[in-house]
Amino acid sequence: MDLREEIERWIERFKEEYEFEMPERDMGLEDVRKAIEHTNLKPTATADDIERLCKEALENGFYGVCVNPWYVPMAKKLLDGTEVKVVTVCGFPLGAN
Repeated sequence: MDLREEIERWIERFKEEYEFEMPERDMGLEDVRKAIEHTNLKPTATADDIERLCKEALENGFYGVCVNPWYVPMAKKLLDGTEVKVVTVCGFPLGAN
């Protein structure tokens, strides 16, 4: 199953489980894409992993990428000039930052 099919399945399940309705229009794939922060906070993440994360966010029109603080400059450079936001964490997961 590709990412698009997975997101569409998630939307349908969300609507059924929570009886979610949008009076003006139905929630669609683009609405979900624009709400996703594609995340890699693994302590073992490599520069290649972050580059792939950014590429996937661009390809799929996600809201942003969430990376550990030391990868913020790299992600910012990779996403410069795009609408994809760079998000980070403080003190994750053990408050060591």
